[in-house]
Amino acid sequence: MPDIDLDTIARQNAEILEALCALRTEFADLNVDAGQTLDITRRNDPRRPTGMNR
Repeated sequence: MPDIDLDTIARQNAEILEALCALRTEFADLNVDAGQTLDITRRNDPRRPTGMNR
């Protein structure tokens, strides 16, 4: 049976989890930005009825 370096695996796992957390945060920020952009686009859409511009 091959030797398994648990310390290396634990360190790599921690690095992967840290990168995943950063990606989740970035994705959440992009989602917020996209939502705000879509909201502004909808409000400024000339085809939108004027009664819905609130």
